[in-house]
Amino acid sequence: MTKLCVPIQAKNIKELKQQAKIALKKEADLIEIWLDQLNSLDGLESFIQKSEKPVVAVCKSKKEKGKFKGGSKEKCKILRLSADMGASYVDISLDSPSRFIKKMPKSKTIISFHDFAGTPAYRKLEKIYQKARKFNPLIVKIATFIKNADDAGKLLQILQKGINDKQKMIVIGMGNKGKLARIACAKMGGFMTFVSLTDKSKTAPGQFTIEEYKKVDSIL
Repeated sequence: MTKLCVPIQAKNIKELKQQAKIALKKEADLIEIWLDQLNSLDGLESFIQKSEKPVVAVCKSKKEKGKFKGGSKEKCKILRLSADMGASYVDISLDSPSRFIKKMPKSKTIISFHDFAGTPAYRKLEKIYQKARKFNPLIVKIATFIKNADDAGKLLQILQKGINDKQKMIVIGMGNKGKLARIACAKMGGFMTFVSLTDKSKTAPGQFTIEEYKKVDSIL
């Protein structure tokens, strides 16, 4: 069954604890911490080690809709540190320098590709998928903006490719027209999908709140 992961963009550990507590009450399976949003990493290790749910660590630049202003080397160090602190998963972008991707622990690594403008041709998606797999990550994540049914079909096709290869996959359709793709990819066997605590805390266009997702999932 696809796991439900709640992204948390907290400014400090106190906010992180508050939002994680809500996620726990709403029966999320995992929480994703946006490290770039935290004003300090003090207290993070204690939080991760005491977390009742597995933690996904991400550190996103402005290009990735985050706030991290440092370079790839610094980002890599922060992600590696979070893994050493006990994060179950670390998400690093495929466009990061390969020498930094290789420093991530393979047993925890999610290598991700995002296209916030559209969905590439399937042939290009397959090349992206194969490039990510060369690093032997635990999970390959592909998230693209959906404009039409053809785009959604390409995402389902690349997810099926991963399933056939026994590769754990996270495949996300962004935008209002991508909502059905989100559900379909989860139903087909995607490893996890992302759901917000509230409308205001959504981290990507077309993202469901956890209540919305569960309601739709129960109908289909």
